[in-house]
Amino acid sequence: MTINIHASSIEQLCRCPEQWSKRWIEGRKTLPPAAVYAGTCYHRAQGTNFKQKIATKVDMPIADVLDAFDTYWNKKQAIDPDSLELVELEINWDEPEGPLKDITINLLTLYMVEQAPHIVPVEVEQPYSLYLSEDFTLVGRPDLILSKSVIDHKVVNRNAELLRDGAADKSHQASSYCLLTKKKFFNFHLAIKAKEPRIEVASTERNKEDLARFQQGILVPYLQLIKAGIFPKNTTGWWCGNWCGYFDICKPYRKTILMGSSQRG
Repeated sequence: MTINIHASSIEQLCRCPEQWSKRWIEGRKTLPPAAVYAGTCYHRAQGTNFKQKIATKVDMPIADVLDAFDTYWNKKQAIDPDSLELVELEINWDEPEGPLKDITINLLTLYMVEQAPHIVPVEVEQPYSLYLSEDFTLVGRPDLILSKSVIDHKVVNRNAELLRDGAADKSHQASSYCLLTKKKFFNFHLAIKAKEPRIEVASTERNKEDLARFQQGILVPYLQLIKAGIFPKNTTGWWCGNWCGYFDICKPYRKTILMGSSQRG
């Protein structure tokens, strides 16, 4: 059986293979956090605008884009990455819905004013696949394809990893999409939730040598682990703890509570 490796999941695979296996091998789905759902609705509204722009060459009125966003938000649906069909969602509202919706609307409005007029889309959320071996196929649905580049939309906090210098150059998602689409240039369009919301672009590029290093030095070794059924647990980062929807199943470490200034032992 061929296993589909989703381009957007490779960062997760490298962070914690055990977490990745719970989702993509065992098929255990967790409730999306509120912030993830907000990003989904932001993506869908962007997609609605850019799909029609391929034919019309102009953006929708901002009010119409916001209406689309509101419709998507209220329906509580998303594209299932396995079936590629719209499915009903149960959402983990771990932050208040109203303020989160408002700031996402502000970011979408800002994007339509600052960035959208300069974008000439060629493809929107079209599926790509690349045969890697008899065991694995790399798959993905880039948000936007332009004539020479790929754009990925993200709604992030002000301290997001991608805002750090050089983070885009190290991104496995960028490498994966450049490998899939054969585009050299990749741009993260970051909608930043902050006291003063803003849009920033983190740009990077991948030449043939970069992609060869990624495929042979990162992708292939991890695929070998998957084929062997080896999924190490990685407890050393932010991804391991209550934030992880698999923590209670995985139980990678025992939680202890230390109070005061004295040490144990």
